Amino acid sequence: MRRRAMATILTAAACWSGLIFAQSKPVEELKPRYRALAASITARDLAALTSLYVPDASLEMRTPQAHDRVQGEEGIAAQWQSTLRAGVVSFDATITDAQVAGGAISEKGTFLMKRKDKSVYARGNYTATWRKDAGVWKLVKHAFVAE
Repeated sequence: MRRRAMATILTAAACWSGLIFAQSKPVEELKPRYRALAASITARDLAALTSLYVPDASLEMRTPQAHDRVQGEEGIAAQWQSTLRAGVVSFDATITDAQVAGGAISEKGTFLMKRKDKSVYARGNYTATWRKDAGVWKLVKHAFVAE
């Protein structure tokens, strides 16, 4: 009886640790994508920025400077161009939650965009939906809401 109880406890612990691993895995898979986003902004590389999105993706930015929702490559390129023209040179994101469902990752977190003079352009929360496109995680829906 004791062995059976111990086996049940060990099995439950293994399942729990698997659940924690499963929840943290999407975050680890997305971290390099956010590093690429930040590097693209710092380099002011519009082509690299838009390559992070699927062709029919949507991007919404609600900041003190703008409230725009765009869709598709041209709209996303124009939105990021406007943001870069406003002087944004750095971007930081912290993923606070990520869920996997149906081959997509839905996540939310906080973000901070700064200008060259280190002043804050926008800070707030974001949501994003990612899916694999040719084996690479790409953004399908991305929304920034500034405080």
